[in-house]
Amino acid sequence: MGTYQSESDRNRAALLAGLTGQGYQQALTQQQQQLANLQGQATYETGLAQEGIASLQALGQQNQALEQQKLNQLALGAQQGYQLPLQRIQDVANIYGGIAGAMPGAPTQQFQPTPWVTGIGGGLDAASMMGMFASQNKAAPRGTSYTPNVGPIDPYYGGVGSSGGVRSLDY
Repeated sequence: MGTYQSESDRNRAALLAGLTGQGYQQALTQQQQQLANLQGQATYETGLAQEGIASLQALGQQNQALEQQKLNQLALGAQQGYQLPLQRIQDVANIYGGIAGAMPGAPTQQFQPTPWVTGIGGGLDAASMMGMFASQNKAAPRGTSYTPNVGPIDPYYGGVGSSGGVRSLDY
């Protein structure tokens, strides 16, 4: 009976050691799985944060594009408002030019200034403003009054019925 008891105790100890080792292996496997889950969660949260940042950047770019479009529209409106009087004058000139072209004996081609004539005119205006024409900058001696050059007796240009070169409305 002593050998049976020792044999039985040895078997129980081996069985207990096997169960303990198996439990340890299962606990170790579960711990590694939980660690992998935590690492995956951290990677997932980092990915979500990066997606959030990318979404905010895209939203910021869209907002910037919208604001730029608003500024472009404001600039276009200001430019059109600045050019409106000239456009109206050109429209009226085109209407009267079209009527004049339809009349017999009238020139059929409308006047179109060439760019180099416009450039010369602009250069002469700039030179005049800068005082490059000496005859315009001569000051009258003290004690004398300045009288502008006036045209013939014409109510529009300083003649009878006008006031010093300003267009008169009394006909």
